[in-house]
Amino acid sequence: MNRIFMILVLVAVSAVPGTVALGAPKHHAPMTVARDAAGDWGSEIDTALSPIGDALGQDLIAAAIAAHPDTVDFSLTTTSLPEGAARLGAYTWDMQVDGQWWRLVNFICDPTQYVTDGTPPVSAPDSCAPDAGAGTYFEVMECGDDRVVNAFANCGYRAVVEATVDTGASTITISVPRSVMKIKRGSLITPMDVAGNSIDSGTAAPWGGAVALPGDVMSWTKPYRVR
Repeated sequence: MNRIFMILVLVAVSAVPGTVALGAPKHHAPMTVARDAAGDWGSEIDTALSPIGDALGQDLIAAAIAAHPDTVDFSLTTTSLPEGAARLGAYTWDMQVDGQWWRLVNFICDPTQYVTDGTPPVSAPDSCAPDAGAGTYFEVMECGDDRVVNAFANCGYRAVVEATVDTGASTITISVPRSVMKIKRGSLITPMDVAGNSIDSGTAAPWGGAVALPGDVMSWTKPYRVR
């Protein structure tokens, strides 16, 4: 009798508007997957360059991932993030989702300035003016296996998302729809290589893509399992 009663209660609850069905995706708190020492931006060239990285909002110190019912948030934290710095900087986050290489890269462009016929570009659009739009946008790219030889040309456009920038907390949050990156419950999000060198920042580039030097590379070694 008790078992029948419990079943009836569960059925009734699932039918109430606003309730969450058992097993449905839930909102999860961000999990830090990478940390980096403060003050090491540009240190591969000269440690004296560090204050420049801080002023540019490019001195990376942490990265986090949080899964939600329809999206997954990828967040970067820097030592400081002056107003407008996130839009003018260059950040790249490479990862594998269930073994498939994906890349998030920002570029200085408002997508409404170039997607005039509803057709997305095949790559970061050269037609974007450096001063177009006022937001911070990230391109979501699905890439092939030839990462070293032809890193950018081997990646195809999938979507453009506007990042949420919190200058007070010095965070940039890129919220990507699960469907775009083919992320499902149980998906494993991991770094691109064993060393975990998959997150970097560099000096500003007009149409996206981190410049190799000077910059900051953050090692990411903790995988994230989507629940």
